[in-house]
Amino acid sequence: TFTAQSGSTIAAQALTATTITASDAVTIQTADNDTQLTLLSTDADANVAPTLDLTRDSSSPASADFIGRIRFRGENDASEVINYAAINAVIKDVADGTEDGRLDLRTFVAGTERSRVIIEATETVVNDDSVDVDFRVETNGLTHGLFVDGGNNQVTVGASAATQPNVPFSVICGDADSKGIYIARQESGNPSDNEELGSLGFMGVVNTNTMAAADAKIVARAAQAHSGTAAGTDLEFYVKPNNTGPGSGPTERARLSNNGEFGFNNTSSPADDDT
Repeated sequence: TFTAQSGSTIAAQALTATTITASDAVTIQTADNDTQLTLLSTDADANVAPTLDLTRDSSSPASADFIGRIRFRGENDASEVINYAAINAVIKDVADGTEDGRLDLRTFVAGTERSRVIIEATETVVNDDSVDVDFRVETNGLTHGLFVDGGNNQVTVGASAATQPNVPFSVICGDADSKGIYIARQESGNPSDNEELGSLGFMGVVNTNTMAAADAKIVARAAQAHSGTAAGTDLEFYVKPNNTGPGSGPTERARLSNNGEFGFNNTSSPADDDT
């Protein structure tokens, strides 16, 4: 066991010890840009090493206890020490067998420390403090594959800004004919005759109803069993009549059939003479 008393200075040396006990805070100080602390493992097996543990050995642990913090500090132009970035760890559930943890990545934004990414047991949250900052994901060819405009409350795919104001979601497809939005079945086999391929629903209020109870919807449906040489498809249009409850399904009012005919109030593919 190696023990250092408060206020003592120890010259650089090799220490072999199981426990190092310090009676006060410890500072490792150098006058250059060399690495101040290195954890080096020379073990040759495949197990994890080296390991850094931050342990809060509380006699009465409780949910919401902080169990560690890593701070990245520097001074501002008024010589004040600022935590420009930090990582916080918190116990969310201390119960044996259902333990949950929380990791909070934080930075200073406009003079105030803000949460930027929170990793919880049930969700991962970006910008939990509702700061006016943007969220951007790059692809190999797009600088704004996914872009969330924090100030305008807009989400855009494929561009740095929505093409219209007050539109919550936009997809910018560029000038290629093959670009657009796909709704596709995630199944291994071909769809059978009359199987729904996908739908686009419209709801007047957010609730727990399924697509079957949408206020209006457009449905693509297989008009035949699909195969490598056959993929006939109908497009159906549904709306709700007046005084229809929110839990009820809409009624099909029109159908564009695979033969090019358009029928109204007809739940089957229109005949050749229907329009």
